[in-house]
Amino acid sequence: MRYRIEAMSLKENTLFIEGWCIPSKSEQIEYSIIDTAGKPLHHTFITRPRIDVAIKYDVEEEVGFAFMIPFKQDQDGYLVMKDKNTVRKIRINEKSVQKRNIKKIGLAQKVLGIFDKENLILMADIIKDDGLTSLYDAFSRKLLKRKDISENDEKQKYIRLLKHTNPTKKQLMEQKETKFPSSPLFTVLVQVNNTNDEQLKSFFESLEEQTYSNYEVIVVDSSNCATSYASKNPGKFLYVKDQDINAGFKKAKGDYIILCKADGIFPAWAFYEITKTIINNPKALFIYMDEDKLHDEKPLFKPDMSMDLLCSFNYIGSVSVIKKELMETVNGYNSEYDFYLRCFEKATEQERKELKEYTGDDSILSLLDTSMNSLHEAWFTSETVIHIPKVLYHRLNQMEVEKEEVAIKAIKAHYDRMHIPYEDVERGVDAGYYHTTFKKPDEKAPFVSIIIPTKDHSDDLDLCIRSVIEKSEYRNLEFIVVENNSTDPKTFAYYEDINSKFNSNIPIKVIYWKREFNYSAINNFAIPYAKGDLLLFLNNDVELISPCSITEMVNYALRDNVGIVGARLLYDDNTLQHAGVIVGSGGIAGHAFRELHEKAKSYMHRSMCVQNYSALTAACIMMKKSLFNQVGGFPEDLAVAFNDIALCMKVRAMGRVNIYNPYVTFYHYESKSRGLEDSIEKIKRFNNEIRTFSNQWNGILEHGDPYYNPNLSLLYNTYSIRDVRNEIVGKPLKLAFDPEKQLEDVMKEKEKKV
Repeated sequence: MRYRIEAMSLKENTLFIEGWCIPSKSEQIEYSIIDTAGKPLHHTFITRPRIDVAIKYDVEEEVGFAFMIPFKQDQDGYLVMKDKNTVRKIRINEKSVQKRNIKKIGLAQKVLGIFDKENLILMADIIKDDGLTSLYDAFSRKLLKRKDISENDEKQKYIRLLKHTNPTKKQLMEQKETKFPSSPLFTVLVQVNNTNDEQLKSFFESLEEQTYSNYEVIVVDSSNCATSYASKNPGKFLYVKDQDINAGFKKAKGDYIILCKADGIFPAWAFYEITKTIINNPKALFIYMDEDKLHDEKPLFKPDMSMDLLCSFNYIGSVSVIKKELMETVNGYNSEYDFYLRCFEKATEQERKELKEYTGDDSILSLLDTSMNSLHEAWFTSETVIHIPKVLYHRLNQMEVEKEEVAIKAIKAHYDRMHIPYEDVERGVDAGYYHTTFKKPDEKAPFVSIIIPTKDHSDDLDLCIRSVIEKSEYRNLEFIVVENNSTDPKTFAYYEDINSKFNSNIPIKVIYWKREFNYSAINNFAIPYAKGDLLLFLNNDVELISPCSITEMVNYALRDNVGIVGARLLYDDNTLQHAGVIVGSGGIAGHAFRELHEKAKSYMHRSMCVQNYSALTAACIMMKKSLFNQVGGFPEDLAVAFNDIALCMKVRAMGRVNIYNPYVTFYHYESKSRGLEDSIEKIKRFNNEIRTFSNQWNGILEHGDPYYNPNLSLLYNTYSIRDVRNEIVGKPLKLAFDPEKQLEDVMKEKEKKV
């Protein structure tokens, strides 16, 4: 019999125990909980799949377990595991729990988690707006997300994904025999401090099982808890008695440093994958990977390098791989957050310089040919900061959140080094998340031209303009209304005295587009009339919510490396209409977190993080007029659909980043003017524009959106895990064009809304 107790904690008179057990042969394990007299104790028991254990020992995956036991402070008893040949008893009392000292969130806390602060606010909002009768729908659709991403479904999809992507036993043997063109030496630098024996045992065993073996281990320990492990293999382990991890850095001999804590385990293929990544990315200076929390099977699927996301929260996580020469330039380790920010800065220093100078002339760039191709096709992020989209670390505990004052200090220091003027950094949506407010320009605020195409619907246009004039704190503005073949006399009457309606010193100009509808051409037509250095494109069916919105957009749009700034858009029921665009979602592009309630938790809180996205909706975007002209404006061969996505792609191909800012908030009542694609002719035109976009930007569709992890589904916009039964990991969705079937689906959706 093999077994391991990995988590034991006492919380509110409930004892939680988790681990795994493999019978000595093929028999089933019998579990029981008894007191010291042998009498059974009441408990709840569930089995859990453990893919990592199943692969390691070549057994069935259902070998994990979890117990929840009502437990008094002075209670004493045993967990009994029994197969045909063996009986194992594990003592369970307050003393044994303290000895193990593993913090664990159990099943009861997960249930109680439904009623956390955010969800209670959400429930209150729903009851207030829609009454008690809507609460069931909130639980089934909004609060607990939707059916396509229920917790159980996600767990099963993750299990299937691991079975599909993790190497087999045969492949692990082949990895051990692999001869790479070069074999970098890794220094595994691990800091331990009063870490319990079970955790240390699991961690060091995972190192011993690596299929790539060219590594050394430096243990920085101030508590003497790891001395026995270090002494077992003196050739590979170096023990440093110190509190400061920099003491370990100084002794590292490796070409790359694997920086980690002894709070989890590496799968056996982790170092092999890191080596393969280094070979394939010769300019790599900093590498990070996906991870999960072992007991919950909840993966943290991360994007490729996003400096703006890193300033919102430390998404790099528990493990990083740093080239030694980079380590020597960042002046040591202070705090984790500070260290990651300095590594990103130094690793991308030359890239940022080159991209800042880039004007479309390839000759000035020293990027690799492959990186140049990815730049042209809009999926380039960095060739020095590399993300491995595979789960290569399993945490045993919850991810630690750095102290707020330490994190804020680190972010401010980053802005100081990058010469980015900021007003303040404060706590964001949750602990560990941050919101930066930037200083307004020292000189006169830049002039912003707000461009609004419109046809009829003068009431909507009035609401749009009025909301900006009455609510916005930013005042150096003008409106350019592009009239597009309206037929309602009320609309033209509205134009006649539009400036006098608002009693404002913000000018409103109406210009007339008299050709056929072409969204791209209509917006391009307005540019010569715009006096502003910055352009703000708005739909006529949006309404400003947050007074600071335009200020927030201006402060980001002024940065040299920024292309387009986008907003968080809400439906009138306070569900999300837009929180960034995932390129490839649905086959071409889709809005992230669409229809999720604005106060509901999104994946990694991404809906409430300032971050880089490949694309944003032109219902509300801002950019420099000079950059707009440089990239040739909106593409006029995309008259209706995907023109905003293509504009974002052109900006990305110039080496600029696009930013989603959730603190820029508008209501978007969506497509009232133009209507749905509800005829064969419209659908055929739509399909033709899909083909046009696909031909122009096939690179990002084939390789995947760099800000969206390839392990996440393209069928949904909710950051749900990809189901390998109907989606191939890392492959785009292939669209089938059947206008009759598409029209039928559209009409069904139309009937539902009615």
